[in-house]
Amino acid sequence: MSENDYADRGRCGTEQMIVDILSKAGKPYLTVNQIRNRLPSGELRRLGLNRKRSGSAQVLGTLKRAIGACAGEGGDRLGGGLRIYRGPKAVYIGIWLSDEALILEKLGREPGLSVKALGNRLPLLKRDYIATLNRLTASGRVHCTFNDAWRPILRPVKPASMPRKVYAGDHKTLFKEAYDRIGKGRGFVRIHRIRAALNWTDETFDGLLKELMAAYVIELHGGDPSTLSENEIRQSYVDEGGTLYITLSWWGEDHEK
Repeated sequence: MSENDYADRGRCGTEQMIVDILSKAGKPYLTVNQIRNRLPSGELRRLGLNRKRSGSAQVLGTLKRAIGACAGEGGDRLGGGLRIYRGPKAVYIGIWLSDEALILEKLGREPGLSVKALGNRLPLLKRDYIATLNRLTASGRVHCTFNDAWRPILRPVKPASMPRKVYAGDHKTLFKEAYDRIGKGRGFVRIHRIRAALNWTDETFDGLLKELMAAYVIELHGGDPSTLSENEIRQSYVDEGGTLYITLSWWGEDHEK
């Protein structure tokens, strides 16, 4: 095995460790220090980091060199499927989500937050948060009303054209069983693997996928398609806007209660 092969293996291994840490925590992002504290001791030694003495700036710089990072319009990408989020008080590492998807995901899990409360719970700078929220409200994807205290309250707008409860309960059960079986405890599972395991028609699979998304039971994630074959890309999921999604997370319905 060449030196480059070892480097590629280390890069992929570190990124997967971070994905597993996020999955175990049940969160799409954590602070850099939280990631550091959850990385295995052996991996920290390999990266030349110390759990107690390495600050967030050193950890982030080391991870960027180890995994690979590039600046983009939607934020700093880390590796193939991670993103560096910069908030007002801390820097975070998480699954790659656009600012719009980040807001919609949070509102899907915690509908009824005020504008200020939502902003305080997101790893976004104020200017980016306000600009994105304005786009979402202007496009009708977020609904703003006022409560009895005259505070603006936000809720995500579920697509009106999305039929609910169209598929039998056994379809949802089979989908969840496939997710658990393939994921083996991981919170980010390849869509093409679930599709192949269920072997449903595209109409049935995509229809249930859309229903679960509309109900905020699952969340879809993008990623680096260069790691997939052409068939695996076809068996993933592309939305009406042409965005490719590679993995999904099952959040369940407890957040709606």
